[in-house]
Amino acid sequence: MNFSCKIKKFCDGMFVYDHLLEDEGAIHIPFALSFFVTITTIVGQLKQFLIDLKNHVCHEIPDINIEQMDVDKIMSPKFKRDMEGFGDITMRELLENLFGPFLDKTPLEFFCAIRDHIVQMVQYVVEIRKVLDNSKPELFGKYICRRIKEGNYDDVKENYAKWKKRHAEVTMEMLLAKQEQMLKTYLDKGIMRFEDSPTNKMMKIVDYDYHTAHLDCDFRDTEEYKKAYTKLMGYAIRNEGMLCINYNKYGKYVFNNYDKFSEGQKPALLELCVILDLIQEDMKELMSHEVNSVPMIQAMARAVEQTVAQGYWWASTAWAVVYRVYQMKGYTGSISQFVREVEEWPWQKKPAYECNYDAVCKPIRSGRLAGTPDGWVRSGASSQYAILGQELLNEFQKVELQLQK
Repeated sequence: MNFSCKIKKFCDGMFVYDHLLEDEGAIHIPFALSFFVTITTIVGQLKQFLIDLKNHVCHEIPDINIEQMDVDKIMSPKFKRDMEGFGDITMRELLENLFGPFLDKTPLEFFCAIRDHIVQMVQYVVEIRKVLDNSKPELFGKYICRRIKEGNYDDVKENYAKWKKRHAEVTMEMLLAKQEQMLKTYLDKGIMRFEDSPTNKMMKIVDYDYHTAHLDCDFRDTEEYKKAYTKLMGYAIRNEGMLCINYNKYGKYVFNNYDKFSEGQKPALLELCVILDLIQEDMKELMSHEVNSVPMIQAMARAVEQTVAQGYWWASTAWAVVYRVYQMKGYTGSISQFVREVEEWPWQKKPAYECNYDAVCKPIRSGRLAGTPDGWVRSGASSQYAILGQELLNEFQKVELQLQK
């Protein structure tokens, strides 16, 4: 058992003792002996923890409210009164041959020994907090990674496996949606409740539209939820669709606030990291498959040329539609990679509209082009995006059939 749990149970024990009935005096000494054994063990654990921490090794997140580390708050007033009430009778006389040299002490001396250990416990906890406050972020990141690797998250893994089994095929689009939906699940648990409120600037620039576009259609948007999402994105970046949490920064947040979360919320803090890792493993697996075949590139290039000739294009931002349709057909590359590859496509007549990163990125990051073209208008895109998307799909299929003959 970690020291945080033991300290809490020790304090719980003091609370229980404080509420013992006066006619239960027979168990006062066993309680005292139990307190002594427990506090001695705790002090030993804290001492070793501090030694390891100073050597840049951390074994647990201190789940202790530092403001409660006050000797007088921890010690039961009743405990001292009861020990005084035994007078000069020794522990040996009360419990023969049970606790070695401490049985030669009076109950009050025994109480003082326990109190001395509580003083040490408080000092260690305070010093541990000071060391953690000044520790490098890597300490927290390493701890989070180790907990993800070594912890028991069978329920999270089993539920994710069940979700995959419900589908004949899991696509990149499905994984992107699952990622955002699971993020919402954990944000709803209140994991960002102790993070500072975001600024107006952060609220404006965060990719909230992209996130909500991947949520269920019955999602109820609120300002509080957007704040929670914005807070989380202060600890994360997106890389080719994957939501990557900075474990060093996030770990610091978890360590700073762990004791404030309810017992029901604490598991969620790391379960989020676990489920994101599982989803991203599958994303990487899909990306590793070679889908960028020559026939697909040819079909995409012909579809682009046809839609340009038919007048469906209006600006360079139309390339964002090409990128989304290309993804629907199995493309897994990043926007930067797509922009580079377009230059090398087998053009018969290259479009005059320049394909550049900004032109593709802005419509994609808005989230309005998530899903299929028939839902883009409902997501806030203009109808020209949806029309071009559908026409590209139609032309792609025509060319694909011709190439297969």
